[in-house]
Amino acid sequence: AAVKPPSGGPGTSVCPNPDTCADYKLTRLAWSQTAAAAGIVYNIDPIGSGLNTSAVTSAIDASFDTWHNASLPDPDTRSISFINGGNELVIDPNVFDGVNSLTWRNLSSSYPNAIGVTFAWHYRGSNVILEADTIFNNASGFAWSTTNESLKYDLQNIGTHEFGHWLQ
Repeated sequence: AAVKPPSGGPGTSVCPNPDTCADYKLTRLAWSQTAAAAGIVYNIDPIGSGLNTSAVTSAIDASFDTWHNASLPDPDTRSISFINGGNELVIDPNVFDGVNSLTWRNLSSSYPNAIGVTFAWHYRGSNVILEADTIFNNASGFAWSTTNESLKYDLQNIGTHEFGHWLQ
């Protein structure tokens, strides 16, 4: 069976051919053991989220903590940790710039059904992640919440999903 996209949230368009629009793909990429042991530093650009900066920071930190806590009993992951490097304005989140960033942008033209997208940067022929960036969709119909508001996307929940892509 073909991988099909999610039904999409309010304000999203439908994939023109659901049999060819992939939800995700498994990349088989991973951070180096050195990077994982040192901690993966991430920076948050909360502009465009529509939320209070401290609420964004708390939700993002909790999302990463979920993955850290899940890695504790697994000897293969060596208890990967993530370190909040603070807030930083991100001009273009879709470039390899050495900063693991989390941003909000209107994704409707490139990824109309996506609540968020994650990019893992690596050298061709290498399976080692050098940088990961997550962009949360703030197009019309994509409102965010950190307090379980109805008809809004829960940042911690969606963040935990997206940051799982940082670990492929």
